[in-house]
Amino acid sequence: SGDNELCQKAMKILEDLYQDNSENPLVPYALGSAYSDPKSTHYDIQKAVEFLTQAADLGNDFAMLKLGNLYSSPADTHPELPPDIPLAISYLSPAADLGNHYAMYSLGKIYSDPESDHYDIQKAIGFLKQAADLGNDFAMLKLGNLHLCPFVAPPDLPPDTHRFTPSLSPAATLATPYSLHPSCTIYLDTPSCPSVLLLDTHFP
Repeated sequence: SGDNELCQKAMKILEDLYQDNSENPLVPYALGSAYSDPKSTHYDIQKAVEFLTQAADLGNDFAMLKLGNLYSSPADTHPELPPDIPLAISYLSPAADLGNHYAMYSLGKIYSDPESDHYDIQKAIGFLKQAADLGNDFAMLKLGNLHLCPFVAPPDLPPDTHRFTPSLSPAATLATPYSLHPSCTIYLDTPSCPSVLLLDTHFP
């Protein structure tokens, strides 16, 4: 098909570019990203890891993020690449240190999973708050769910309908599970929080 031909040409351009620009982290990152797409005809997870690792070693924080997310994905996402949470954290942590809020969010998700051996709700809140402060709407949503929903809040993190209300204000318009009621009350009704919570808060 035409799309397949365009993909072939794009990959050829990237591979040719790599021959003379292998030390530019953007080039191996682009190749690694292309090879990591399971829907692509070029999908090759081993090549993806090879190029992404090279880009990460060259300091590309998005390559670190990509590797961290690959190694923390469910086993059926990339059957050839078993989950390795410690390795994922080892890639996500330096990316977060470089200010990558997506990596902060990913670390927050890992540490907030009560079924994980790495569960640490205080670390989770710390990373999610950093990401939310940098504008990550999914981190705002995660903070809202953790603090406001009794169905998902871990036992050591009691629901708090006031502390993270400021974080939820932008999430109300950015994150799809929230909708702004005409009376300026947030209604939450998501699979993870089947009840409806009413927040007496008003937005500017």
